[in-house]
Formats: sequence, C-alpha cells, structure tokens
Amino acid sequence: MINQKRVVVINDLSGLGKCSLTVSISILSALNIQACPIPTAILSNQTQFNEYSFYDFTNNMKDYINIWEKQKEKFNAIYTGFLGSYTQIDIILEFIKKQKDTLIIVDPVMGDNGEIYETYNKDMCNKMKELVSLSYIVTPNITEACILAGEKLDIENLTNDDLKRLGKKIANFGPKYVIITGIINKNKIINVLYNKEEDEIYRVTTKFNNISYSGTGDIFTSMLTALILNGNSVYKSMEITTDFIYKAIQYTNKFNINPNYGICYEKFLREVII
Repeated sequence: MINQKRVVVINDLSGLGKCSLTVSISILSALNIQACPIPTAILSNQTQFNEYSFYDFTNNMKDYINIWEKQKEKFNAIYTGFLGSYTQIDIILEFIKKQKDTLIIVDPVMGDNGEIYETYNKDMCNKMKELVSLSYIVTPNITEACILAGEKLDIENLTNDDLKRLGKKIANFGPKYVIITGIINKNKIINVLYNKEEDEIYRVTTKFNNISYSGTGDIFTSMLTALILNGNSVYKSMEITTDFIYKAIQYTNKFNINPNYGICYEKFLREVII
C-alpha cells in the first residue's frame, strides 16, 4: 500500500531554465507528493539558449522502467512531458498500459508560437494522439491543441466556439478534461478547460505582460497534478495554478531576468506547502 502519493514524472532534465523535471520535483514535493522521475534527456540548459549540451536517454529508459516493473511499483499518477522521439512515446505507451487505476495526465509537448518543434515530425505528432487517448487530462498549449485537433486557426483571434471545438475534438481521442493553456488575447492570457461530460468550456484569465518565460507550462501541469491528487476539483486546481503562476511572473518582472531562465516561483511555494 502506498501511504504517500507518488507521481511518475516523465520529462527532460535541464540544468538551467527552471523547466521540466526541475520544477516538477520541487512543486510535487512542496505539495507532499513523491515525484518519481523518468528522464527522457539531460540538457545543460533548456533549448531556447543559444547553445546547450544534450544527452538522449532513450536507450536507458526501458531498463529503467523494467526495474520498477520487476519491483511491482505502483503509482497514483503518471504525468508525461517532453518525449524526444517516436521510440520514447512507444516506451511510455507500453508502461502506461501496464499501470492500472492510475491517473494519467499528458502534457503533449510538440510546439509553441504556432510552430512544431524542430525535434518533432508528423509521425510523432500522430503518435502523440495515441498517448493522449490514454489520458484523463491533457494540457496542450494553443499550438499543440491545434496540432492535435488538425486545425489551423488564427491563434490571436480565437472565439469561444473555436476553443470549444478544439476541446471537443481533442476529448474525442479519450481524455475527460482538456485544458488549453497560454492563449494570448491582447493584454490577457487565458487558460480554458473543456469538460467532456458537460460539453462546456470554462475560462480563467489573467493579465499578460508581453513576456513568455521558460517552464510555465511545466509548472502549470505539475501543480495541477498535485492539487488534483490532494482532492481539489480540476477547475479549482486550474484556478489556483493560474493564480500561482501569475503572481510568480509579476514578482519575476521586478528583477529584469532573462525569460530563458524561467520564473521565480519558489517564493510562492510556501503558500501551497502542505
């Protein structure tokens, strides 16, 4: 029996940039949840810097997971982030299918700012849909939502009907909840929750300061996962998380920090520590 709740976090590890596993481990720990990382790659710093070192962990992932399976380890949730190859997606699909009664949350990291990442291709995007089909909650940014839904939209002029249609198309793959993050509308940033059972969308809006920081998507899904496991509703968790990130961004703005280094969220963890 698991006394403390445990979450498998599948993502890269970047030494600089306050993103991926670095933020997930700290946030889950602050919320009294054990983070059990599976690294997909190890980087000196996240890829928006001019230069970085990159170590692909693909060839080690099966052995890593096999040990856990031999030990019959059980987890309350699995949260997937950056997967760097078709093979990695396959490995994680196999792992998830063996985990019963486990909350699956997928952050389908494929692109941003209207573009697919250079490390991704059409086959990988299609394979990501298979992973999304196993999820209970999926948290794409607006670019990734359009990729999953197979739509090309003017992401700066989205209507409620557009957002509902995107949510519905993605939910048709399998997830009950679709949370589309980082929708920029003039001086606002919007996160939208689509509830499959209710066929409705819910919005949480904050001010946008025209700066995009590294790692906010990873912070969002990490905190969302922890709050849900601690008994909060999906909508309440989205509200709390959106407010947390907004406050951290406002604080970060005081220091003229290069956005590649991420936001100063640590100061605000004391407000959510359990």
